[in-house]
Amino acid sequence: MKYAEIKKDIFSIQKPCYYVQCISADFAMGAGIALGFNEHFNMKNKLTAAYPNGYTPTYDNKRMVGDCILMDNVLNLITKEKYWYKPTYQSMEEALIKMREIVLKNNIKNIAMPLIGTGLDKLKWNNVSYLIRKIFNNDDVNIAICRLDIFEKENIETRISITAHRPGKLPQEFGYDYNNPNWVITKQWIKEKLIKDKCTYALTGMALGGDTVFAEAVLELKAEGYPIKLECAIPCRNHSSKWLTSSQKIYNDILSKADKVTLVTDLEYNSKVMADRNKYLVDALVGKYDKLYALWNEDIKTGTGQCVRIAKDKNIKIDILKPSTIMEYTKNNRPFNLDEIEKLNKGIMLEENSVGWQIGEKLLKYQADIGVKYHYNPFNEADSKNLRIKYSTYLPNYFLKEYKNNNNPLHSKDGMLIADKYDRIVIGDYGAFVEIDEKDIHTENLMVKEKEEYRFSPKYHENIKYEWYRPKTIDAKLYHQLRTVTYADYLPNKWYISPYETLEGKGYIKHEPEMLDRAITDIHHLSDIKAKLNDTPKVMYYDLANDLICFDTETTGLSADKGDELLQISMYDGKNERLSTFLHPYNKKTWNGAMAVNHITPKMVENAPYPIDIAPQVRDLIESAKIITGYNINFDIRFFEKCLGIDFSNKQIIDLCKVFKDYRPSGSHKLRDALLEFCPESLTEYDNGAHLADTDTKATVELFHAMNEKGLIYIEDKSINFEDKITDVEQLELF
Repeated sequence: MKYAEIKKDIFSIQKPCYYVQCISADFAMGAGIALGFNEHFNMKNKLTAAYPNGYTPTYDNKRMVGDCILMDNVLNLITKEKYWYKPTYQSMEEALIKMREIVLKNNIKNIAMPLIGTGLDKLKWNNVSYLIRKIFNNDDVNIAICRLDIFEKENIETRISITAHRPGKLPQEFGYDYNNPNWVITKQWIKEKLIKDKCTYALTGMALGGDTVFAEAVLELKAEGYPIKLECAIPCRNHSSKWLTSSQKIYNDILSKADKVTLVTDLEYNSKVMADRNKYLVDALVGKYDKLYALWNEDIKTGTGQCVRIAKDKNIKIDILKPSTIMEYTKNNRPFNLDEIEKLNKGIMLEENSVGWQIGEKLLKYQADIGVKYHYNPFNEADSKNLRIKYSTYLPNYFLKEYKNNNNPLHSKDGMLIADKYDRIVIGDYGAFVEIDEKDIHTENLMVKEKEEYRFSPKYHENIKYEWYRPKTIDAKLYHQLRTVTYADYLPNKWYISPYETLEGKGYIKHEPEMLDRAITDIHHLSDIKAKLNDTPKVMYYDLANDLICFDTETTGLSADKGDELLQISMYDGKNERLSTFLHPYNKKTWNGAMAVNHITPKMVENAPYPIDIAPQVRDLIESAKIITGYNINFDIRFFEKCLGIDFSNKQIIDLCKVFKDYRPSGSHKLRDALLEFCPESLTEYDNGAHLADTDTKATVELFHAMNEKGLIYIEDKSINFEDKITDVEQLELF
C-alpha cells in the first residue's frame, strides 16, 4: 500500500481513479461532501434506481450497515442505517473490509477519498486513518486522502477586533493621555498579542481610549514592517465632532493611515449607531482563528459588555484584559513581559523566597526534565507560604474569594447565613445561585440578572438579538440566565452540575470532559434544561495486560482549572498495584464538600508527599504504558495534566464509562452499576472501600478485563508495521 494525505480537492483529480464516500443505507445524501458526489456523479439517483427501498440485500429487507456498494467508479461505504444516525468505528471497519474485497476482486489500484467519517459524522480522523492503513496495509493499492484542512492556516487572513471602555468608564489612573504608563503597557500588550495570534487584519471602532490605542498599536506594527492591515469602523459621520481638538487630531491621523475606513451608518450620533458599530466589529470575525480583544472591567451593561455578549453568542474566541491587571503591573514600574501580564490577568503572583517559591523551583526542574511547558500553577489561595492572588471585584469572583476564606459572604435580610449549611452553590458569568434547606435564597451582595426582552424599540432591531439584564430575586430560573457556570459546589445527596457546563442556545447544556460520575449519570433536570453529553467514542487499543495502566484520583473538588488539588492517586497495571499514596495539597486546607464523599480528612494528608514529589514516578508509569484506562477517566486525566504535568497527547485512552454507556445506553452508569453488570464478584470489596482511589482503581482493572472478554474493547494488532506515510505526492502513481 502507498498512502498519502495531500492538499487537493477530491473533485479536481484528473487521472482515472476510484472515489470513496460514506453514506447511509437510506441514500439520503443531502448534506456535506455527499452533495459534491451527487453533483459530479449523480450518485443518489443511481443508487436509488438500483435499490428503490434503500440498501436491503437480506431476506428480511433490513437495511444493511457495514457494507460497500460499487457504483460506476464510486465506492459507497454504508456506515449507518439512516442519515441522522452517527456511524461507529465498528461499522466503519466492517464497511472498509467489504470495500477491500471489492478492490481486490476488481483489481482496483488507485483510490481517492476525503476525510471519510469525519465532518458531520463526528468520527476522529486519526482513528479512521488507522483503520484504512490496517486493512489495506499489505495490498498493492495507492490511496490518496484529499484534504484541505491541514493547510488551511497557510496564507489565511486572521482578523482581530477590539472592544474597550472609553476613559470615562475606566479607572481614573488611565485618563486621556496615551503616554500614561497604563496605556503604554496596554499598547505593548496589544502589539505582542497581535504578533502571537498572527493577526493580518485588525478592526477598531475608533472610540476614545482602548480603540484608539489599539489602532496606534497596529500602525506601529505596520511601520515596523509587520504584515497587517487596519480597518476603522466609524459608527456615524459626526463621531468625533464633540471631542477635544487634541483627540480629534489623533483620530484624523489614524484614519488617514488606515487601509480601510468604513462608515457603518449614515445617521447622527445616538446609541443605536454604537450598537450597530459593535455588531459590525463582531460580524467581521468569521474565520477559525479570528478573535475579539476586550479591555473590559466585566460590567455587562456597557457597550463593551454588549460586544462581548454578541461574540459569546457567536462562539467567537475572546481575550479579555482587565484594567486592574494593567494598573497592578505598572504600579512597580516593571518592564513589559507578556507572560507575567497573562499570569497576573488570571490572578496569579508568586512571592519570592517562600516555601511556595521553593516548590516552584521543583516545578521548573520537573518542567526541564519532561521537556514541555508546565502549564499548571498549583497555588490559588492568599497564603503567605505559597502565592497571593489578586481577585477581581467582579461579584462572582468576590464571592469565591470570601467563601474560600470562610468569610461567609452570604447575607439574607435576616442576617448572616452560615456557608457550610448550603445545599447548592452555583456561580456563573452574570450572577450566583444559592440554596439553603432546599429554599431559594436572595443574597443582598450578589446581583442576579434577568434578561429583558427589548432594551430599544424592536423596530430598529428586527434581526438583532440584544440581551440586557436587570436585578432579579434568585430562584431556579436563574439557570436560563447563566451563560457559563464558572464554579459549582454541593453537599452530598444533592444534585449538582459540572463547573464546565455551558449553555448552548435555549436551555441546553454542553458538557466539557471534566465531570464526576454523578454529573454524567445522575443530573436532575431543572425546568426544561436537558443535559447533552459529549460521548464521542474512540478507537480502543489493547495489547497485553502488562501494558495497561489504570488510575483513579480523589480531589478537593471538581475542577483542576479552578484550583482544586489532588488528595490521593492510585495506579495499577493489568495485574498489580504500582503506586498508591495520599497527597498533601499545596494550598487547600479544607474540602468539606469533597470530604463528605471521599472521607479524606486534612489529618490524613498532613504528612503525605506533595504532588511534585511523586510526579516523576507517575510520568514514568504513564510513559511505559501502551493503554490508559479508568472510569470517567477524563476527569482524572485533567488533574494529572494540571497537577503533575503529564502529557497524554500520544496515548490511547479507554474510558470504561463510555464503553458501558455504548453497551447499555439507558439507566444509571456509575462505576458500581458497571461492576454489577460485568463482574458482580468485585462488589463486596468495592462497597467496603468505595470512594477511595485504590479501591476504585482495583475494581476498574477487573472491569476492564471483564469488558475485554466480552469483546467490548477495540483491539489493535500491534504486530502490524505500517509503511511510512508518504509526504511526496509524486510517489503516488495516481498523482
